Amino acid sequence: MLMMFKECPFYRASEALLMGKGIGYCDLDCDRTTCNGDVHLCEKPDALKKHVMEQKRREKGNIHFSGTQGL
Repeated sequence: MLMMFKECPFYRASEALLMGKGIGYCDLDCDRTTCNGDVHLCEKPDALKKHVMEQKRREKGNIHFSGTQGL
């Protein structure tokens, strides 16, 4: 089964040439893990899933109002 590349929101590209093309860092764990940016190849999938679920819960709780309400 061929999986499509899905970019990770915590991927940060490396500025160093020694890391190689496409290799960067994971902002999820304070840059302790090298990463290629694909969520399917994440070294810490449980932590990634937990953080994304918490973020969705927070976003769901936020109510966004348009500028015309209350007029």
